[in-house]
Amino acid sequence: MNKSNKTPEIDPSVVTDLPADTSSNLFKQYKRSLIRFTDEAVYIYSFKEKKLIYADGWEETLGFKDNEITLQTIIKQTDASYVAFAHEINAKTIEFILSKKTGIKNYSFTVELKKNSPRWNHGSYGS
Repeated sequence: MNKSNKTPEIDPSVVTDLPADTSSNLFKQYKRSLIRFTDEAVYIYSFKEKKLIYADGWEETLGFKDNEITLQTIIKQTDASYVAFAHEINAKTIEFILSKKTGIKNYSFTVELKKNSPRWNHGSYGS
């Protein structure tokens, strides 16, 4: 079986470069209710709204303000050693999420990003 060595592309019309609105009521609700640990960053991406709806901890972990970080930016931070694997996982996850018509809240997805330090950063797809 010959598999292409080409890294799967993530459609920019599905995963946009739009940051979360830190002044929105939904953002504030998540800020009050979600727990974030030290050296960890979290996000929630809405495929319905096609943008991040929540981001917290990104300045401490990757140097991007929470109102500036986007899912495209997070994806681009993948260490070169893992980019093919990470992009394939992302593409398959997005395909799965978009194929679900009901019960999507029964699923979550966590990604760990390796940066050039001993810290690891976390995020998840949602909505």
